Amino acid sequence: MNCEEKEIKNIMIEILKVAIEREKDSFDYYYSASLKACEPSIQKFLLELAEMEKEHRRLLEEKLKELEAEVSILNGIRSSFEYYE
Repeated sequence: MNCEEKEIKNIMIEILKVAIEREKDSFDYYYSASLKACEPSIQKFLLELAEMEKEHRRLLEEKLKELEAEVSILNGIRSSFEYYE
C-alpha cells in the first residue's frame, strides 16, 4: 500500500466514523420522536425509521472494522519488511 492509498483509507475510516455518529443521532431523534407521538401509526412509523438507522449503523460499523483490519494488516506487513532494510 503506497502513501496515497494509505491516506485514502484513513480518510475513508474518518468518513465512516462520522457517518456512524450521524446514524446514532438519527436513531436517537426518531426514537425520541416516537415516544412523543400520540397516534400509534405515527409512532410505529418513527420506530421503523429508528430501526433502519440502527441497521445502517451496524453496516457502517462492519465496514469500518474491515477497513481498520485491512490497514492494520498492511501496516504490519510493511513494518516487518522495514525491519530488514
